[in-house]
Amino acid sequence: EEPFQGHNIQETVEEHEISDDPAVFRIVKDLSYEVCELQAHNEFLLRDVHVADLKTENESLKRQLHSCSQYTGAIQNAYYACSTQHAASLLVSLSTAKTTKFGAELILDNDEKTQFYTGLTSYSLFQTLFKLLKPFMEKRISKKRPPLWSIKDEFFITLSKLRLGLLYKDITCRSNISESNVSKIFHKWLDIMYRELRQLIVWPDGEKLYETLPIQFKKHYFNVISIIDCFEIFIEESLSLESRSCTYSQYKKHNTLKVLISIAPTGSITFILNVWGGRVLDKVITQKSGFLDKISYDDLAIRGAYLEIPAFTRGKKQLSMAEVEKTRQLARLRIHVKRVIGLLRNKYIILHGVLPITLVKRPSDTNVATIEKVVTVAAALTNTSSSIVFK
Repeated sequence: EEPFQGHNIQETVEEHEISDDPAVFRIVKDLSYEVCELQAHNEFLLRDVHVADLKTENESLKRQLHSCSQYTGAIQNAYYACSTQHAASLLVSLSTAKTTKFGAELILDNDEKTQFYTGLTSYSLFQTLFKLLKPFMEKRISKKRPPLWSIKDEFFITLSKLRLGLLYKDITCRSNISESNVSKIFHKWLDIMYRELRQLIVWPDGEKLYETLPIQFKKHYFNVISIIDCFEIFIEESLSLESRSCTYSQYKKHNTLKVLISIAPTGSITFILNVWGGRVLDKVITQKSGFLDKISYDDLAIRGAYLEIPAFTRGKKQLSMAEVEKTRQLARLRIHVKRVIGLLRNKYIILHGVLPITLVKRPSDTNVATIEKVVTVAAALTNTSSSIVFK
């Protein structure tokens, strides 16, 4: 039963105007005592109900607090475990960083790092090239002055400079070797690589070229020998006014060097030799670079080879439909030489930026300038990667 909500007896007397009869007044007084007792009992009952609710709520809160404490403890344990593991991994990383130097050890059995630091497709290819070139470098090492680094580390540094375009100062900070020694190492290896690796740039045999001709060439240009184009490399301004004049390119609005490149239909680089000033016309470079000497009489006469160039609107209002279609067909195939040039320059970033004069030609260069060695070595190494032309 719900507790009785009592009323004040005085209010009841005043409301009903009870008479002044003593007997009635005593009855009312007795009733008021009973009402007061009932009110006190009612308050006690109300208090008991409230306390019971509070106890129930308190028990529920205790259970929630206990579960929260357990959850918090689990989180703390996980945090401490993660912190300990992270600290251990940091210690391992620091110890590895201290023990791993900037050398061939950095790419050991790691094809991804090999490709990033050297541009070569795999570590096994790095090993193969090193074994090929190692005997030639050993002949140049003086017994009185042993190398500051191992021969393999020097080879790695040379490839890294070609691949990433690192400054001598950067390599010095990584290796604790003076800039002059880094420069000597680079040029020694560059000379050997130029002399030995340029054999990877081969002019293809006509019959073998036809046998390996991609399908996209067979329909309209089955007798194609080569696709040629020129690309430019930015260089610093020379102190010589004559050199500035010879190398300034009106097209690039910068001092540049121009290189003629020829690729086979399969995408391999077949000719890249001389480097010219950016002012020289592509036509003049083609005539005087020795490229035409590569084309044999058999190619010109027996196979009926001839020069194909896109149509121009010079002297015309517009091209004919036949010229437009022919130019479109040429563009589909000529784009491959642009892709190879992009591959060459992106793979070896030293050709992508502005070359310092010291890498263009050094006073000690006699027959071949340094930049020609750099371009030739980069092209030869690019030929070791897979072709970008679909067969």
